[in-house]
Amino acid sequence: MEFWEVGFSLSFFIGIGHYLEDALKRKTSLGIKDLLKLQQKEILILDKKTNEYYKENSKNVQENTVIKVPKGSSIPTDGILLSDQVEVDCSSLLGESIPRTIKKNEQLFSGMINLNEVLIYRSTKKMQESMLNKINVRCDICQSS
Repeated sequence: MEFWEVGFSLSFFIGIGHYLEDALKRKTSLGIKDLLKLQQKEILILDKKTNEYYKENSKNVQENTVIKVPKGSSIPTDGILLSDQVEVDCSSLLGESIPRTIKKNEQLFSGMINLNEVLIYRSTKKMQESMLNKINVRCDICQSS
């Protein structure tokens, strides 16, 4: 093999590697964008004074807020389940196709989808510190490098 053939081959394989890396980054970015669509814009928060739920922007959620999640909606931020038991779809976060049963006082993560009629939980983190936002931040770091 001649010297120029080695240089050409090396450049060719490095070029293919860069192309595959860029393609995978684009695909990952699209997947993360779809995942972020799971975040609810408005949520139902318990008013401790009147004991009634009112709508609030999900970005305003603080720790120790009691939140009501209707059937088919995603959980907006990480928290602890206050309802007795609930079935959640974790496929978007963990890739599990089988619904998971969460019992009272167990951890819920943002992005899980409620399969029961209604669930009540207490947030343990702000929206900006939730699992879904951590995934987004890591994705942004990967895209910038």
